Amino acid sequence: MTGLRDISIPSVGANWDAYGTALDLELRARSAGVWQIDDPAFGSTDDEKHVNAWNAARSATRKPVLQYPARTFGPLSTPIATFDGMRAIGPDGNDGVKNLELSSGNLVNHRVRIQAGTGTSALFQQTGTLQDIVFANIAFSGSASSQFWHNTNGNSYSIYPIQFHSLSFDGFSSVLGNTSQKFTMTQGLFTGHWTVLNYQNTPLRIGGSDNMLWMGGMLNSNSPASVAGAGKPIVHFDYMEKTQVGFLYITAENAWSGIRVEGPVERELRFFGGEFEGRGASNPATYPVIDIRGGHVIMYGPGLGYVVNTNANGAIVQSGGVFELYNAHYRKATSAETTFPMFYQTGGLAHISRPLSANGNAIRLRWKDAALGSQDQDIAYPTGNSVTSW
Repeated sequence: MTGLRDISIPSVGANWDAYGTALDLELRARSAGVWQIDDPAFGSTDDEKHVNAWNAARSATRKPVLQYPARTFGPLSTPIATFDGMRAIGPDGNDGVKNLELSSGNLVNHRVRIQAGTGTSALFQQTGTLQDIVFANIAFSGSASSQFWHNTNGNSYSIYPIQFHSLSFDGFSSVLGNTSQKFTMTQGLFTGHWTVLNYQNTPLRIGGSDNMLWMGGMLNSNSPASVAGAGKPIVHFDYMEKTQVGFLYITAENAWSGIRVEGPVERELRFFGGEFEGRGASNPATYPVIDIRGGHVIMYGPGLGYVVNTNANGAIVQSGGVFELYNAHYRKATSAETTFPMFYQTGGLAHISRPLSANGNAIRLRWKDAALGSQDQDIAYPTGNSVTSW
């Protein structure tokens, strides 16, 4: 059987009970469609087991699900060539939160350690378009030089369809894509509770179409206090369209930006809720928490704020595309000047409806006109104990 180790008949005098138990466990595991990566048949070291398990799965006619063990597994350094039908899950019972940054990771029953490189040395290597990819309920711990998944040509290769569910990534350089290539998907689902923390570079650079990301789930990503971001975004939406994005909890500090959107106007991207902010009123972001450079971006009811003008002309900046913002709730940083705008535009078109400030003050919008220079518009805070329209 492809992907199944040879089980030879033991010689006379061998321990038949032990043989029978091993055979029974092996056949039950294989018949269930779940293969244990930690199976000694796959090798002696964790990295060897990881390579051989994925190679066996690649060779199998009907693709199995590989399951990571309930222990610290790794370090893993050998790149894995990706293939159609890749499926991996964490140990049983691991749906939900998996915060490796808490209590030294001891609140999670496993940790998959990755010490690979970036780009063509990343752990998972995509060199063509893939189909039917699933990773679920796994906590990955990386090194500062590691990348989880690398698409060698994000403009040409995609994944269709894909589901990534309830994943945790801690301590990587980048996770999905990197500063030079994006992770591209069609009919993709990001579901459940995600944490992406302690990275060195933009952890998520994603593109594609027809996706639902964190709808009914959430992504929590706080930029690292120990790594200066130099304006890099935490999440980079790169030519993404026909996609809905749910709850993003994005905290940008130490010279990191929040999210960046790029692409032509015919690519629409919808956000529902979310928080985009600095660490706090007295520990603000110094770059924009939302950076619109293109596309058609529609945002419903986001919370945003705690930004100062060190390297930001507004909490939200727009230099291109079409931007629609509805019912934003804005908190101003303690040290932000009273004239600091919530929104600053140098290009593109914008429609902003019913923003509300947390402190009861007016919200300032500012745009630059080639002939008139900078122009301000203040949206007053509603007054009176009555139903009002503004």
